Parts: sequence; C-alpha cells; structure tokens
Amino acid sequence: MFTEFFRFDMRQQLRSPLLWVAGFVFALVAFGATSSDVVQIGGSIGNVHRNAPSVIVNFFVNFSVLGLFVVTFFVAQPLMRDFEMGTDELFFATPMRTRDYIAGRLAAGLVASLAIFVLTGLGIMLGGAMPWIDPQRLGEFSLAPHLWSFAIVVIPNLIFMTALLSLLAVTTRSLLSVYLGVIGFFVLYAAASYLARDIKFDAIVSLLDPFGTRALERTMRYWSANESNTLLPSLDGYLLTNRLAWLAGSAALLTATFALFRPQRFRGGKQRKQQAKAMPLPAGTLDVVSAPKMPQTVAPAVTASTVWKKFLRQLRFDTAGVLRGVPFLVLLAFGIANLTAGSTAIDDTYGTRILPVTGVMLRVIDGSYLYLLILIVGFYAGELVWRERSAKMAELTDTLPVPNWLPLLAKVGALLSVVLVFMLLGILTGMALQLLRGYTHLEPGLYLEGMLILCVPFMLMGVAAIVLQVIANNKVIGYLLFVLMIVMQIALPPLHFSHNLYNFSGAPNTPHSDMNGYGHFLTGWLWFETYWTIFAAILVLVAAAFWVRGTPPSWRGRLRQAGSNLRSVHGVAVAVLVVAFAGVGGWIYYNTNVLNEYVPADVAMKRLARYEKTYRQYKDLAQPRITAIKADVDIYPDQRRVEIRGHYDLVNRHDTPISELHVMMDTRSKLSAVIPDAELTTDDAEVGYRIYKLRKPLQPGAIMPLDFTVLSENRGFTNDGLAAAVGPGDFRSRLHATPGLQRERTDRRPERAPQAGTR
Repeated sequence: MFTEFFRFDMRQQLRSPLLWVAGFVFALVAFGATSSDVVQIGGSIGNVHRNAPSVIVNFFVNFSVLGLFVVTFFVAQPLMRDFEMGTDELFFATPMRTRDYIAGRLAAGLVASLAIFVLTGLGIMLGGAMPWIDPQRLGEFSLAPHLWSFAIVVIPNLIFMTALLSLLAVTTRSLLSVYLGVIGFFVLYAAASYLARDIKFDAIVSLLDPFGTRALERTMRYWSANESNTLLPSLDGYLLTNRLAWLAGSAALLTATFALFRPQRFRGGKQRKQQAKAMPLPAGTLDVVSAPKMPQTVAPAVTASTVWKKFLRQLRFDTAGVLRGVPFLVLLAFGIANLTAGSTAIDDTYGTRILPVTGVMLRVIDGSYLYLLILIVGFYAGELVWRERSAKMAELTDTLPVPNWLPLLAKVGALLSVVLVFMLLGILTGMALQLLRGYTHLEPGLYLEGMLILCVPFMLMGVAAIVLQVIANNKVIGYLLFVLMIVMQIALPPLHFSHNLYNFSGAPNTPHSDMNGYGHFLTGWLWFETYWTIFAAILVLVAAAFWVRGTPPSWRGRLRQAGSNLRSVHGVAVAVLVVAFAGVGGWIYYNTNVLNEYVPADVAMKRLARYEKTYRQYKDLAQPRITAIKADVDIYPDQRRVEIRGHYDLVNRHDTPISELHVMMDTRSKLSAVIPDAELTTDDAEVGYRIYKLRKPLQPGAIMPLDFTVLSENRGFTNDGLAAAVGPGDFRSRLHATPGLQRERTDRRPERAPQAGTR
C-alpha cells in the first residue's frame, strides 16, 4: 500500500501547477542572484566568485529557509486532503495500514519539494553561465558544491520540514493552523538569531539552528577570498553535530506524527455535546408526526434596505469568524510580544537614554508589530473567500438572492476590519508601554493618524489578496500569486523601477515632526493612496464579475460570464473608475515628473559617474578662498521657498594667478551670480557645475567680489516624502571632497559654494 499511495500522490503533485510555478520562481530568483547584483539572497556576494562553493552553499541554505512556506503545500495539505474532501471514511474503511498511508504521502511530498530545489540548482548553474558576467568573477564550474549542498543542507532540512509540518498537520488538520505554527517557529528562530549577536551564545545557537545556517557561518567565518572560492566546509565539529542532532530531532517528530495520527474526524465541543444529548429511541417506539402544512410561496422583496441589512449581517458574520478564531488571537499575541521586546531597544540609543515619545513608539510599532499584517491579510484572504466552500455550504449560500458584490465586499470589509482591530490593539499596547516606562504624555490622536498612514498599504494589499483568490479560484494558487506580488514589490526598486505610480500601494514617505506634524508631506501621500484606492476599487468590481456561484465553469466560461456581468451597471462603474484612476495618475505625474524632476537611482548614479569622470581633472586646481560672507535670507515657510542674496570676498591664497573660477551649485536651486570681468564658459546644469573665465587673472593676494542670488522653492509634491523637503535631490550628496570655492578655514577642507537650499 505504501507504493500505491506514493504513486497516487506523486501523480497528483506532478500535475499540480503549484509545483512547477514554485520551482520556476525559485529558479528565477536563483538565476538572478547568481548572474546579477540586483537580486540578493542572504546579502551580497562580495569579492568572491559568483559561482564559488561558499556562495552556492549559502544560496541553498537561504532557499531552504524560504522553502518552509512553500513545502507546506506539498507535505501538510495531502495529509488533510481526505478530511477536507470527505473521502477519509472511504480510505480508512479498507484494511490498510495507517503507516503506509502517512509514509506514502510524506514521501511523495518530500520528493516534490526536492524537485523544487533541483530546479533551483539549475537556475544557479544557468545564472553562472551568462555572457554578461565578468569572466574574472567566475571560477571553474564544478558539480561538487551542488551535490554537497543537497547531501548536507537541502535533504536534511527537507526531512526536518517534512517532520515538523506533518506533525502540525495531523494534530490540527487546518492549513491555517499549520501556517500559524510555521509563523511561531519563525518567531522563535528570529529570537535565536537575536541571541547570536552576543558571541557568548554563538556555540549554543549554532547547535540549535535547525537549518544549519549558524553552524555553516561559524565554519566559514574567517575564510579568505581564496578559501571561499575553492573550499567546501568540512563536515566536523559544530556542523556535524548540528546535522546529526536535527536528523535525530526529525526522527522524533516523525515518530510523534505516526503516533498521534487518528483516522477519525475531529469534532468540536458543540458537536460532542449534541452527540451526547442525542439519545436513541426505545425499541419499538415510533413517533407519528403529521406532515406540516406547506406555506404559500412568497417572492422575497429585494430592496436597497434589505440588501444593506444582508451586507451588514454578512460583514458581522465574517468579521466575528476571524476575530474570535484562535489563530488570530495567537497571531495577535505574537505581535504584542514582539512589540514589547522591540520596545526595549529604545531605552538606549548610541549610549543615550531617550524618552518613549509617540513618534518613537510609532517607529517601533512599524518595525516590530505591523509586519504580521502581511501574513494576516494574505492568509485570511484565502480563508474568507473559501470559507463557505470549505464548510460545504457554498451550494446553499450561492442560491441566496443577493448580488455578487455583496459577499465579496463583505469579505473585503471583514479583512479591513481585522486590520483596524490589529491597529487599535497596537495603539493600546504602545500607550501601555509608555506608561510602564513612566512617560505620561499620551497622544491617542497622533497614534491614530500615524497608524492609519502605516496601515493603509496593508489594507490595499488585503484587497489585492482577496481579488487574487477570486480570480485564481484556487486557494493554493491564490496564495502563490500573493507571494509573487510581494516578491515583485521587493524586486522592482533594485531593478530601478521605483516610482510609486507603478508600485502597488506605494506612496511617498511621511516623516513626522513635533514642530508641524506631517506638514506638506501628507499631500503627496493622500494623492498616491487615493490613486491606489481607486485601482483597488476597480479590482473589486472586476472580481465581482468573476465571482463563482455554484459549480465553477471552465476558465473560458468564467471569462464569458465576467464579460456578461460587466455589460451592466458594473461595467459603467469600472469605466468611471478607470477615468478617475487615469486622471489622478496624470495629476501625480505632473507634480512628480513635470513640476519636479524625478531621478531614478540608476540615472542618479550615471550622473554621478559622469560628474566624476568629467570634472575630476580639476580636483587639485587652485581656487580662491572665501574670506567674508554677507547674506540676506528670506524664508517663506507657507510657500516652502527661500531666497538668498549674498556677497563673498574671494582671496587668492596661492602663489600663482587664477584665470578660471569653478563654482558648484545645488542642482535643486536657481543661481544668479555676478562676477566682474568674467565670462561663463561652462554651465552644466544637470550636475550643477559652472566655469567662469576671468578676463584679468586674479593675482596672488588679490581680492575679488562675488554677488549672487539663490532661489530654492518646492512646487507641488514629489515621489518621495524626504525629497519633498529639499527638492528633487542633489545626487552628489555622497561625495566627500569636491572642487569649488572654499572658505578660509583652519582645517583647509574643501566646501561647496555658493550653495543654498532648504536643507
């Protein structure tokens, strides 16, 4: 029977698109990390070969950690499939052995998971063979690092993951509970990583790490570049102990899985009470029940009021189902515990004790609490959309006389309500932590404002997660599409696609100041979030057109059905929202790219490179010193504008005459300079560099005046909140030494001048 179960599940796994999509994604990421610095897995490669043995080993270690979320679908779900589909009675009524049932399915899941890592290895090999890689960054190809990684890293880690997930599956029989256990495991894993910062815990953490990451890091910590390029870690010491210990631990988990597996279905407390109360009738007793009189058929009156009441009832039902569930309460406990632990970091910053003011607490909440929202909106989206079908109630609820948008919008509202509840509990926890540290100046209004700004992107992501579940019409595929969306959000900025116009839920930064709150930063944030909210509304209307009622038709049939649904008032609403979306997007583009200059990171680096190549020849050029400064500065805070009228006295402190005056200016400002007997020969506005030719060279010890006017103003809003404070940005801000006018200083360090702005 083991062979039969293995063959059956293996066929199911190989036919599943999830296996090949997950393998393709892992292979694509591995290919990108090997062939480019844009994609990084576990940090940058550094000064070693891109296909060095140490690099390949680290890749497989990090992929095995990430693979825990993916492997869940291939290991845990098959063990719960029969109980979810109601075929468990059929299987366990036959004279089969339970261990064959479990072992066959676990073996198939393990082989399917291993196939993903085989595709990952192919991606690494292919990435190292790309022609655009500098040949000096590549070593000789060898299959040994791949084989070593599979034998020492991948297979032991897969065995551990299989053992852990199978135990969670047979004890909970809930995919959400399994993922909850995975999240709890990662919280403990992160706590162990925190202990690893202290070198005195290094040895124990190396042994307790189930993936062997710390043991490998300890083994290769002091390797030279040559050793990293040629050697593989030796299997001894902490690494050998770690691998043997966790193989033994995996065996214990598998033993517990076989021991705790029960063929019977789980029954809740209510079901057990009802079963206990149900007493059989005495033998020979027959109750005669008269047939009830059939009521007259009355057509229900569907009005706007009844639809609204049904919506509120569905919203309350879905929201209560999530908030009362044990998984949500456990996630909430994880978040509060992590927030409490993270708040201890504010007690001492660079040796200085700081007060837990509201702005500081909001940053702590953002860094150690809200990250759980991405898991909540991602996984509860699937639970909400598939709730009726999982409970075998979809055939009944789909017959109700309600429009398609009602259950969909109720589920969206339930998910948004969950985010708001999570936010409010975070605020209460933050204020409680302030009081415990003796800080009594509580600001609930600022908390609400700050948390709403932080939570809106998660709300939009939740809407997208529900839409993906509806469109995919498959819970697992919907989860995978959501993960792909998150990966794209992370991968686009390093690929120089950083404009918030095409990064879903993206918005400018909104730094808070105790002087003027969020100030003008809120304007750009509101426009961008309005833009993405309109887009989310379009997605919801499209998802309502694809909403499945009853037996789902083929994909082609769903397209025809959606087209028919959109040829109604829904289609008109979608058209109106598309026009609004384009209008708001056009206004944002006008502000960020027309009124202001939008400079992507790659363009800024190219400008910096051109600046250095073009003007490096002048780095030792003799230039006059600034010995006297007079400036009249007019600041207009309400207009975010500053005007500077200044005067410099320039003195030639060198032994040779100066025939050229080199002036650097802030690229964000407009400069008008008056230099007597000088001709402007170079005006490179893109990099802010001017060269004036003096008709009469400035002799040693001579003084010349320089009068200038600088205008710096901000118009509209920009793509980045921090840039909005100072304009589009000076790409040369990272330079430590640049040519130009210098003030008379004792340290003689060069400075830029004339230069002014709102910095």
